[in-house]
Amino acid sequence: MSHLAGTTAVITGADEGLGYAIADAFAVAGADLVLLAHDGDKLERARHTLAGHGTTVRGLRVDLAHPGAATAAARRVLALTERVDTLVNNAGTAHFSPLAQTSADSFDAMLHLNVRVPFLLAQALLPALIEGRGSIINISSYWAHTASADRPSAAYSATRGAINAMTRALANELGPSGVRVGGIAPGAVPHEVAAAAAFLASPRAGWTTGTIMKLDGADADGALAVR
Repeated sequence: MSHLAGTTAVITGADEGLGYAIADAFAVAGADLVLLAHDGDKLERARHTLAGHGTTVRGLRVDLAHPGAATAAARRVLALTERVDTLVNNAGTAHFSPLAQTSADSFDAMLHLNVRVPFLLAQALLPALIEGRGSIINISSYWAHTASADRPSAAYSATRGAINAMTRALANELGPSGVRVGGIAPGAVPHEVAAAAAFLASPRAGWTTGTIMKLDGADADGALAVR
């Protein structure tokens, strides 16, 4: 398949796990890639392996948890490529703790990486996305719409609910500019999530925007089959 041939995707947290799986799906579909990650060794291994699909793969080592890093990273991206067709905001962090034991620093760290960084990257790359009539894909979590007494998640769930709300609001705001915005709320990190991201970035999803795709393995009764 080459339905993303000729496009360029910027993917955060792309050196391992779900981010790498998404990058792999995009490369298989023909997209050139700019990978953002904070571990230089893992990033280079990912870049080298993904380049084996025959597309151009560039890597930028950046710790998006640092203040100012997102805007600086966007400038570096635009110095590497003249076009950005897709931004995948995958990098994030999670700390699970009861309300009484959740520190302000922990909450702020999650709010920054899970919400503020996607906002700043989308803002900085917006002119390129508008020019290419591209798409933004925000990776959320099923913790935005579920809860477990065994794993308190108030702070983390709040950040994931925020990225979902921002996804819908940006879809409404940017639609007239031709930029589509969607989200994926996975329960685990299956290959189905990577395939869904590649679909949302493709012309086949040309009429899909403002949607949060729930890929949480829910059974017919709504109980989570994947945790």
